[in-house]
Amino acid sequence: MTDPEEKIRVFISYTHDDLCYVEQLAEYLEECGFQTLWDDKLKPGEGFTYQIQNLITQSHVFIAFVTDHSNWRGWVQQEIGYALALNIPILPIAIGTDPVGIISAVEAVRLDRGLATQAGSSVQEQISHALSRDHLAKRLPSQTIHELVRTSANRDEATLCRFVWDNDARVRLLAEYAEMVRSRGYYGMVRQKTGLTSFCTMVFVQPQHLYWVLRYGGENHREARHLDLIRRERNELYQHVKHRGCRLIIHADQDYAQYGPASKLVRLAGLIDFLERPPHSDVYAVLSPYPATGDSLTLVGDWFSATSVPIRLGTGHRQTVFSLHAPSVRRLVEIFDEEFIKLLEEQQIQESNSRKCTIEKLRECKQKEVNRLGFDFPDHQLGREKILSTIKHFESQQREQK
Repeated sequence: MTDPEEKIRVFISYTHDDLCYVEQLAEYLEECGFQTLWDDKLKPGEGFTYQIQNLITQSHVFIAFVTDHSNWRGWVQQEIGYALALNIPILPIAIGTDPVGIISAVEAVRLDRGLATQAGSSVQEQISHALSRDHLAKRLPSQTIHELVRTSANRDEATLCRFVWDNDARVRLLAEYAEMVRSRGYYGMVRQKTGLTSFCTMVFVQPQHLYWVLRYGGENHREARHLDLIRRERNELYQHVKHRGCRLIIHADQDYAQYGPASKLVRLAGLIDFLERPPHSDVYAVLSPYPATGDSLTLVGDWFSATSVPIRLGTGHRQTVFSLHAPSVRRLVEIFDEEFIKLLEEQQIQESNSRKCTIEKLRECKQKEVNRLGFDFPDHQLGREKILSTIKHFESQQREQK
């Protein structure tokens, strides 16, 4: 069920002496359904080295285009070293020579083998023949790259991981990574496995709005600075949902009493509002019947993942691991989709009908909260002050009962 638009990204390292040949190779790879990343994707006005490193970091496979020209270019060797340091799988594609230096022991695809060339043909003609569509299909079938990505998903990805230990850092980095992908002109389907997520709700609500007061009410009411960070994160993720949709695995039974008596009510209201008015047709959701652990997983396409674990259930996300290792993130997408399909099958729900079924179940959960609290949200007739006074009265009663 992996989104067909989430193509495997292939970075091509080469020397400009071989540009015309690399263009042929890139055209073939794109015809095979891959997304090529090389220096024709660079944005003017930004640092060259920084952009090249970013493209390498975001790729599933690194192709070193090996010729007599590139073997002795320092910059090509530096790019290879950078990819090796990040544990990105390297595939040398060679013509007329074998790889040298740090990838000399890596088996290369020799395009000049198996050629039926005419006597007296020039080197350029032989290379052009080697890069013909038919010959490339024989020497470099697309399955070679798919298999390389699959087997690389279990590699040590620590070099492309970042660990953060507080919620502010988590929210900030989620926004930065989502914006980084978007700034390159790419978007990814958002996948989340969490509690009552609100990543796409109340984006334009100001920090002083009643929604935030109730969501993080009482002693845990968040500072305006933190709420601004959350709104930025929600907005960045929302842009991806607008373009590519989302899949949600929701633990509706998670306890939010830590944040105040009305926290669960407003979270339910925000999630229902989003599902009722989705910004994209491919918005799907399913409730998990299994006990909530408090863990959270966010995936934006297969560009990056964020896995969060709370110190204890109900305290918010405190420890988060971000991964940019594309083969590993792609594997997480496959695992997520397998779990999503399994939950739908267990509940005998079609994916096309999953959003409607989820809304109905969430409404039932919300009604329980309304009955417990004595008011709904949003309730324009009741008004802000009346709702807040009702909350105070409810909290007072709870303390007396204890």
